[in-house]
Amino acid sequence: MNRNVGVTTGLPWRFTDKRFTAWGGLRIFDELLRRLNWSDALSSAPLPQPGSNRGYDPVLITQAFLLTVWTGGGRFAHTALVRFDEALRAIFGLAAVPSVSTFTRFFRRFGRREVDEVFGHLSRWFWDRLSAQTWTLDLIRVS
Repeated sequence: MNRNVGVTTGLPWRFTDKRFTAWGGLRIFDELLRRLNWSDALSSAPLPQPGSNRGYDPVLITQAFLLTVWTGGGRFAHTALVRFDEALRAIFGLAAVPSVSTFTRFFRRFGRREVDEVFGHLSRWFWDRLSAQTWTLDLIRVS
């Protein structure tokens, strides 16, 4: 439903039924992640599995958490931004995002060993996808 509103001064505006988000530019980043098969890398990572059959997929939890970080979130409470922004969730293909308590329970399972295993896996995955022809080295002189 688009209808122009008769405003004679200022910026023109109109109503729309389309979803929108201030984070729409992340659509380009999502395309990069899709081309790299990012979800496959997370699926094969040694993420802690849910304790119940109703638990959230650890890949979804990780994706939603990283999306929170990419949008500037610095606390688990900031995951609510991703949880309630329908357009942002649609861009990244997240049907649902868990509550803050789910994130805290999930990350409470990470000790030093789990962090090393998961990030070691993701680092190897990332570097295996880069060829030497894609590297650029910039040298600057610091005085």
